[in-house]
Amino acid sequence: MRTVDPNLWSKKVTKPILNVSRPIKFGLNEFSGAETRFRKSFHEAMVEFCRNSSVEGFRFILDKESPKPIRLLYLIVLLVTMVCGLIVVAWNIHWFWHRPRLTVNQQTVQHPVQQIDFPAVAICSYNIISRSALDDYAKYIYLLDTNHIYTMKEIKQNLLTFGALHSRSEATIDPRFVSYLDEVARETNVTNILYKLSPKCESMLVRCSWRAQRTDCQRLFATRLATSGFCCIFNSRYSTVDRNNPPRRVNMMGQDAGLRVVVREDADDFTLVRHPGDNVEVDIFDGIQFPTIRAGVFRFYAAARNASVFFKLSVQAQEPASSLQSHSDKWLGCSLARGAAAARSWSLCVARCRARAALALCGCAPHTLPPPHDSARVCSLEHLACLAKHKEKFSFLYPGEGAHESLSEERQDSVWCAHCRVGCARLRYSAEIVTSPHTPLLFLNRFFKGLDLTNTTIISIYYEKENQRLYLLDIGLRWYEVFAAISSQCVFVVGLTVLSVIEFIYHLTFRWYHYYMLHWRQDRRLRNLKKTQPTNKINNI
Repeated sequence: MRTVDPNLWSKKVTKPILNVSRPIKFGLNEFSGAETRFRKSFHEAMVEFCRNSSVEGFRFILDKESPKPIRLLYLIVLLVTMVCGLIVVAWNIHWFWHRPRLTVNQQTVQHPVQQIDFPAVAICSYNIISRSALDDYAKYIYLLDTNHIYTMKEIKQNLLTFGALHSRSEATIDPRFVSYLDEVARETNVTNILYKLSPKCESMLVRCSWRAQRTDCQRLFATRLATSGFCCIFNSRYSTVDRNNPPRRVNMMGQDAGLRVVVREDADDFTLVRHPGDNVEVDIFDGIQFPTIRAGVFRFYAAARNASVFFKLSVQAQEPASSLQSHSDKWLGCSLARGAAAARSWSLCVARCRARAALALCGCAPHTLPPPHDSARVCSLEHLACLAKHKEKFSFLYPGEGAHESLSEERQDSVWCAHCRVGCARLRYSAEIVTSPHTPLLFLNRFFKGLDLTNTTIISIYYEKENQRLYLLDIGLRWYEVFAAISSQCVFVVGLTVLSVIEFIYHLTFRWYHYYMLHWRQDRRLRNLKKTQPTNKINNI
């Protein structure tokens, strides 16, 4: 069955067809429908754009006076060039989208040390348990026990096993000894027990000076717990009791203007050590960070005994740009802190994350890590086997699914702490070390007058240069920079300019709407004209 007259099928719909002998189906009635008006208006708008465009190629293609083969060849070349150019532009947009969002730029302005916080300094002994402290505490417990259930030697041996909690290594323990301490000494707090057995800062620090003035060491240093054990720490603010302390800063450069400490340790007092040797451990880090190993926030140094060790400080200060304040920490990938100093302590967050992992696996938190909450149980001797089993897991952070194959161990035995973000503002300290054995010429100074330097280490930490490097953390590419880069590529590869794009948008909107309304009015006039003419009845045969 035919639906359209064969004489009318191949004719182009340019104007309404009147007086047909058979009605046309599928919307091709005597008048142009909405779809036809849309196509015709779009076609006329694009033709007008090509004839009046600032792009020379479009006008040449529609110029009928030029030879048709040349125009066709030019059209093919133009289309291929534009397709290739659009692919290049799309690739560059993809590259812009996946490039790092932030960039670090070194500033040329002067950044004097008077405006930079002096680093926190932790002086830690390799000795975990002091022989003299062990003898005193064992004698104290032995005198409290009137029944003498344990001998003096057995008490010392059981107290030494508490040192295995620091290294998280397996040891032979007596499960009754913890109950024995509770009954006799009323002491079950592992942190207090290890503190009583550790060497004290009062005996280690002999003499101190700060900013060219001799100062009591107890006013400068405080005993704080770190992953290395109990250390004598200067200028720290990560602990709750120190969080409100103002950071210390120097006002001059030179050896005398910084921090100078004389440390003395007796090698015969070493009972249980963390590392072989008799050096002094010196840690330099940002004061708001928790001094934890394998967190990348502090520098570890070993200072030799019977020598003067000079630490020439240098710092790289990074500050976030003001434009970053409008972005979230998730988008930035770092923490702006926004006034809370503890929020940008990434190492403290990692330490608490490891403590939560130990709490989930072993039911306790190690004493060397900050507890995740106040009611968390501190690990004791009964948890030593579990801590030794998961020792590696507490040391590594999960690197992610896309990590290199060389990090296979970290992917299997690690802790997931993705919620911890590095601070956008940070201070990265480093030091150049110069070690000099003790000689009489070094002590022509009032600071060393009357001081016995046997078994001592003189530690001098200072700035040698006044101006330090300052870096600004800023957005890599802003939206207008990306637009400018893509626009230049469009001009070079595609041949489009901002003016041509505006012309195209103008013809695609305003001119198209003009032609569409023009055809709509024509159709309405034809419709009204049909209503006034007599209708012809067509007899179907």
